[in-house]
Amino acid sequence: MPTTAELETLLERLCVKLGFCLAGEQYDRLVDDPPNDPIAYAEAVMAADGCDPHALSSDVYAQVVAEVKRVFGKVE
Repeated sequence: MPTTAELETLLERLCVKLGFCLAGEQYDRLVDDPPNDPIAYAEAVMAADGCDPHALSSDVYAQVVAEVKRVFGKVE
């Protein structure tokens, strides 16, 4: 499981690179009590930003998942 600092860096990168910018309670939840699974984490980020993860383009979805997997150490 990534450290708090790694999760904060990940969320910053997802904001800058892909536009998934979270704040407040949503941000805190994904740093303090994150899902353990990278796919669940990626989908939680998308949902917290107000997006239906399964309604996004497959390219955007794949980019978010790839960023999360890099941090979670499960690159495919």
